[in-house]
Amino acid sequence: LRSLLLIAIINLFALSIFGHLTIKLNAQDLRWHFGFFSWPKWQLKLADIVHVEVCQSQWFEGKGIRFTKEGMLYNADGNGAIRITKAEGKKIRIGSAEPEILCAQLQLALSLKK
Repeated sequence: LRSLLLIAIINLFALSIFGHLTIKLNAQDLRWHFGFFSWPKWQLKLADIVHVEVCQSQWFEGKGIRFTKEGMLYNADGNGAIRITKAEGKKIRIGSAEPEILCAQLQLALSLKK
């Protein structure tokens, strides 16, 4: 019984951290974080982004924070994502339930910065 309780507590903790991905866009940067505690979190300045496009993550790449052959992947649910190419050439992918909308909003924000 104790081991089942421990497993349940560990699963609840993992879900509270990685079960939800929040993405925020403003005029200066793109921010994203996992969980209800806003941790872990990242930000990327719009000035550091040169290209953004809609893409798909593969089922075997999993959920959470992953190192992939293409670069970092931040994903909580589903396979939809946006691929961001940074000024130095590195790429990251951020999972989204609505990648087309996120991509369009980010492309608009980038066009306003030019």
